[in-house]
Amino acid sequence: MKKLSELIKECREKGISITEGNKVSKEYLVSRLAEFHLQRDQRGLQPLEQITPQLAKDIADLSEKEREEALRSDRFAAGEKKNGIRGILHIRPEGNRFTSRNRRANTYLLNELTDNVPHLKNLDMRAFEGSIFDGELYLPSEFVNSTA
Repeated sequence: MKKLSELIKECREKGISITEGNKVSKEYLVSRLAEFHLQRDQRGLQPLEQITPQLAKDIADLSEKEREEALRSDRFAAGEKKNGIRGILHIRPEGNRFTSRNRRANTYLLNELTDNVPHLKNLDMRAFEGSIFDGELYLPSEFVNSTA
């Protein structure tokens, strides 16, 4: 990640206004730079909403009150942590698209992974069109032929 001074300089070079006299964070500057690049041509594709991935917590690390709230609420979902990669699935009219939680160094947009999962791109999920899912992509080792 670039230094704060480098991000400020890059914003100024691109004509992105920054409120003078106020402290700014790297996250704020990265979001402004990502928005700048989001407005540019995306290879003819509709731009994806830049959703910041949710960070998981171990339920054992929550206070008893927070743990009870999470277990009783319909606002939370939980699952076993696997050793996969984080993926954000965007259900779009033109087909499903996937991004990672990492940003590209040159545009600050989330890395697109759609070409890495072509078997899921055209999976019929029209019932969920417009939805965005954040989760883990995991392939159990028994599905991988390591002798080929």
